[in-house]
Amino acid sequence: MAGGVSAPLPGEGLHKRAARGCLNDTAKCIGEIPVGRVGTDVMAAHAAKAHVFATAAVAHALLELGDILRAALQGAADE
Repeated sequence: MAGGVSAPLPGEGLHKRAARGCLNDTAKCIGEIPVGRVGTDVMAAHAAKAHVFATAAVAHALLELGDILRAALQGAADE
């Protein structure tokens, strides 16, 4: 396999675990948003932090899909 990276089995991928971790971090960031009268700058900062983790989760999910597709294509080519 190119780059010496072995294809993970579906359900066991490194990127799937990373995506889950990023989603947990997103939820944590959202949960930390203060309640009540909050300045716009504070809300924007919390939203931006949550957005970063959510975007990373999407990136890891796409990488996981790529790993699964690469493994499937490699398996089909080996047959």
